[in-house]
Amino acid sequence: MDAVRDRFGVGPVCREIGVPVSSYYHRTMREREPSARAREDVVLTAQIITARTGHRRSDGQRRTWRELTDRGVDVGRDRVARLYA
Repeated sequence: MDAVRDRFGVGPVCREIGVPVSSYYHRTMREREPSARAREDVVLTAQIITARTGHRRSDGQRRTWRELTDRGVDVGRDRVARLYA
């Protein structure tokens, strides 16, 4: 597939072999390395867990964000809210 993709395009090749285009892109996304944001999210999630179970036991998203900023972690409140759950 990758050999003829540049010549004919993904859509026509997938139609010819009877495979959905989304399946091709799903496979190529799995083979990629995680993005910089995804790698940073892993580190930040560990910091959020530490802040929630640490000395002050921050309960909410805002308190957790405030605890992280007090510890010197430069992160936005919305990003903490996204990773909090």
